[in-house]
Amino acid sequence: MKKRRISTQSSPENARGKIYLAMRLTLLLTMFFSFTAIASVSSQSVTLKLENASLRETIKELKNQTGVYFVFNEEEIANLNVKLNMVLTNEPFEKALDRIFEGLPLSYEYAEGVVIVKPTPQKKDDVKLKLIKGKVVDTDGMPLPGVSVVVEGTTRGVASDVNGLFQMMIENKVGQKLLFSFVGMEQKVITWQGQDSLYVVMKYSAVDVDEVVVTGYQTLNRRESASAVSVVKTDDIYMAGAASIDQMLQGQVPGLMVMNTSGEPSATPKIRIRGTSTINGNKAPVWVVDGVIQEEPLSIDVSSQLTGNMADLIGNEISWLNPLDIENVTVLKDASATAIYGSRASNGVIVITTKRGAKERASVRYSTHFSVRQRSHYGLYDFMNSKGRIQFSKEAYDAGARYQQEPLPQKYTYEGLMAMFNDRQITEQEFMVQMEKLETVNTDWFDLLTRNSISQNHNLSVSGGSQKVTYNASVGYSKNAGIEIGNENDQFTSRLNVFAELNKRLSISLNLNGSIRNSDGYGPGVNPYSYALNTSRAVPAYEEDGSLAYYKNYYTYQLNPVLGGYNTYSYNIFNEMENSYSKNKGVNFNVSATLDFKILDWLSWQATGSLTQSMNDSEGYAGEKTSTVECLYRGYPYNSEKSGSEKFNAALLPWGGTLTTSNSEGLSLNMSHRLAFSKTFNEDHRINAMLGMEL
Repeated sequence: MKKRRISTQSSPENARGKIYLAMRLTLLLTMFFSFTAIASVSSQSVTLKLENASLRETIKELKNQTGVYFVFNEEEIANLNVKLNMVLTNEPFEKALDRIFEGLPLSYEYAEGVVIVKPTPQKKDDVKLKLIKGKVVDTDGMPLPGVSVVVEGTTRGVASDVNGLFQMMIENKVGQKLLFSFVGMEQKVITWQGQDSLYVVMKYSAVDVDEVVVTGYQTLNRRESASAVSVVKTDDIYMAGAASIDQMLQGQVPGLMVMNTSGEPSATPKIRIRGTSTINGNKAPVWVVDGVIQEEPLSIDVSSQLTGNMADLIGNEISWLNPLDIENVTVLKDASATAIYGSRASNGVIVITTKRGAKERASVRYSTHFSVRQRSHYGLYDFMNSKGRIQFSKEAYDAGARYQQEPLPQKYTYEGLMAMFNDRQITEQEFMVQMEKLETVNTDWFDLLTRNSISQNHNLSVSGGSQKVTYNASVGYSKNAGIEIGNENDQFTSRLNVFAELNKRLSISLNLNGSIRNSDGYGPGVNPYSYALNTSRAVPAYEEDGSLAYYKNYYTYQLNPVLGGYNTYSYNIFNEMENSYSKNKGVNFNVSATLDFKILDWLSWQATGSLTQSMNDSEGYAGEKTSTVECLYRGYPYNSEKSGSEKFNAALLPWGGTLTTSNSEGLSLNMSHRLAFSKTFNEDHRINAMLGMEL
């Protein structure tokens, strides 16, 4: 029997089919094992005991237990600064993740053995604001006024008040950084964790060991001074557009608060050091320039309606001094200042040291500054427009609101229209027509009364000297325009300082200063900026024919018994501005000389003499068309009574206006002698003492 070998030969199609079959089997097996691995992780249980654990530590422990990889932003996790406290026992993996991330501004995605952690997406409409409050103090627990509080990466910020308190609205988002900064203090950065209130302690920044403190009578090394003292350099705080150094000190010295009393460029700010020490007495600090105490230029009754604005124009003790001539400012804040200057220093002392020449060849410097102040607009305030104001008045009237005085019948207010309608002076249709007009008036008082102002400052100085003699001379001119139309101030200053070292033990210093200051302001009772802030936009400034629109107010005239009790007057601020004014011209000249004699290496005698002459001419005018004259002196509207009538004869001032003038000249002489003792013993101990006399 023959055996027959049967052989088969695979075709290319059959071979390709076998390869495809193998690939399918491989893919199915890979997917099977992958799903099995993922399912095994998802079904894993997690056991954790967290006590003040950080999120970073928690994630690390989860990875160790499950082998799952976590992807996250290290900085975002660190900024949260959260501490977790919870116990998880045999908790499913994904449920454990839900519990860990609950309440945090984070979300996660879990896929294929990897957890991706990312910030929770927040829609713009879902962003909510939160009010936080706080207090800022120094290391001694004393409140710090004027501390700047800013949300990092934004321009939103506030400043602490005189008690160190602040409040601000921030996004309700945990992890934001708040920056606390103040001149002379170390910047403080706090990460907000959702607290309603904060208590912030700021530390004083380190100072140069060679920094000195000038008290006016002596110069001490900073390390040798036990008093509460702050020293700032003018170059660090110079602010273009500020008329005097006191305006530049705002927010620059711990414990010193500067309150601007007016928007006028010549207005004198009120300065308080560590709060108010008296109720009825003088609250202002003592100013000392190069060892000479400065006196007030003029003392007037600022409570008087006729002289209140003049007081702002006159300025204070150092208004004559050019800020660019100042080297540094030292603020004495505690009771030790009274040991030097007596009881008048109980409100603090501000000591100014002016610039001197350097031992170098002559140098000429010119500097100029221009600044622009943008006027306010209603977009900065949450004020009602005309329609909102009329609607508010309507709702109040309908609700039976009580008024202190019966509303005057007039067409410029809703209450006035109702009074006219109730008195049958107008019909219902006329009432509705006029009310609709008031709803669309929308007077832009800021546009009418204020402006974008430009201020300029020019300064030319020459300084130099040799090894024995140095000099510094300067002239300056500044022109400051207020944002209120009609408010101007300009000043010319000049100064000369010469220092001569006659020998190793004797030196002399001479200072000459002069200034001329002119200020223009408003008449009594006129404040355009305050008027723009507080006047309803439903009140028109002009009638439809272009004439001034006057609205009525009540007043009581005590000087005319014929008129009786309540009377009314008509008011338009443009009429007041046109028919009243105030202006001031101040001239100041002072010369001082200081002689310093070094008797021994540890004993010196110093004598300072000064002469100051000042002149002030102030003028305030209110014309016969103003409401001031009508309410205070006449008792009836301008040109409404004929000569010889009963009211005319009863008026204190039947015609004409008032002109208030103040002309003052002051001459002051000062002489002081000081004997200073400063000796070091055994290189470890130093005694400083001073004996002084002043006339």
